[in-house]
Amino acid sequence: MQFTLIGLACFVLWFLALVRGIPATTGFTLLLIPLGAAAAITVDGAGLSILCLQLCACLTMGVQLLNAMVKPESVKWQMQSATAVLFVLCIYGAVSAFFFPRFFQGDILVVPYGVILDGLRVSDFFHTTVVALQPSSSNIAQPAYLFASLGFLMVMNYVGERRGATYLSNAVLAAGLVNVVLGVMDALRLAEVLAFVRTADYSIYATWQMHGINRLVGGFPEPSAFGSISIVLGAYGLSLFVDRRDLGAGAIGILNTGLGLMALSSTAYIGLAVLALWLVLRTLFDAVIHRRGRRAAVFMVFWMPMSVVALILLNLSPAAPLIDDLLRTLIFEKAESQSGLERGYWAMMGLRTFAETYGLGAGLGSVRANGLISVLLGNIGAPGAILFAAFIALTFARRLPKLSPAFLREGERDRHLFRAASSGAVVMMPMLLTSATVVDPGILFMAFSSIALTVRAALRADLIRAQSVAHDSIRDDWTRRSGRPESQAIPLQHSLRP
Repeated sequence: MQFTLIGLACFVLWFLALVRGIPATTGFTLLLIPLGAAAAITVDGAGLSILCLQLCACLTMGVQLLNAMVKPESVKWQMQSATAVLFVLCIYGAVSAFFFPRFFQGDILVVPYGVILDGLRVSDFFHTTVVALQPSSSNIAQPAYLFASLGFLMVMNYVGERRGATYLSNAVLAAGLVNVVLGVMDALRLAEVLAFVRTADYSIYATWQMHGINRLVGGFPEPSAFGSISIVLGAYGLSLFVDRRDLGAGAIGILNTGLGLMALSSTAYIGLAVLALWLVLRTLFDAVIHRRGRRAAVFMVFWMPMSVVALILLNLSPAAPLIDDLLRTLIFEKAESQSGLERGYWAMMGLRTFAETYGLGAGLGSVRANGLISVLLGNIGAPGAILFAAFIALTFARRLPKLSPAFLREGERDRHLFRAASSGAVVMMPMLLTSATVVDPGILFMAFSSIALTVRAALRADLIRAQSVAHDSIRDDWTRRSGRPESQAIPLQHSLRP
């Protein structure tokens, strides 16, 4: 086992942040999201790497748990309905990981998470092998990752309750800025410098090219991961820019989107298409239905024909053949490539496992599949898929509490943060549906979820507070008119916005 230099640096910075409290360590942990290939600890011969992001998240959760044990009154866990559903999902995942591989052991063939050299190879076009289902180390690792995401979500909710959703939002934007710096360094081919953060015991594809163009990987091991995260961070920043003309967030959004394009990833291009469609439809919906955001809507109306003209001119330019080759490779012929055929087989095996286990799944961590639906059904079956969908719906799909006129400015600012978090989730979900291989959606998705849940709780508190103020005013007026003592009035308890 070896400690890396970047791991030691992150631990020192995390410890310095701890002096300022859990909010500071939480913000610092979110900054590490773009460091997807930065391992703090590597285990020789085992191919195991503990990423800096995972280490700092676990340390933060550990300190918060100690605080809850030593000073229970200082840490009050408030589990909203969405968090409770995710907790049930984690419990079900852990139970399924223990029982189902043993119950169906030897009865079905699955694609394992680990590399199995003595398995049955299924095709001459790719290297996937299948083996008879049996318990494995992945049945421990995958539930642990899911529980870690739940724990860090609860820590972020705790921080959001005390510091507000803006604190978490600024951390996400800062992570976007870090991603831009790493992407620019990769574009400048500063491999020697980036080697400092690419320490994971993974295959690092930092020199991949497509039709002679370098593919960016930033702080990640391969272009797809970098492109996906860049597009999602771009969606968050652009949403804030469209809603409140935040120039800093807009610059971070545009730069991340551009770098995501330079990753030349099919998954990232899917996210980009969803991002463009989502922002256009949302802006037009605001202008037509809610009679707001007209300036942005006018910009969108003029932007669409300008985009068509730009595409026509680009098609007539000398770069048109290169663009045509890239689009054909990334999109139109992707399903026929080696990677496309292999991932298609994984998806098919996940759905086949779902059918062969009578809809229960083979247990969390038992099946390598492709695409979130196939992953959910193959590993945790219909019950787990329903719980996951319920978590998404309770977090993002429910209508927000009505804005209180007494706190309209604060409520409108929080509503913009909710819309930005929802935009990030909306753009991320199609990419997960096409390329996810694990149930855990990751810490960035949990950050969006925490921002959405924090905003929801804050708006609800505003309504209760406004009702309390109105109640106090009516009570005082009633007391003054009736001449009765104020002690006979019934006070209304309420929570306050952080």
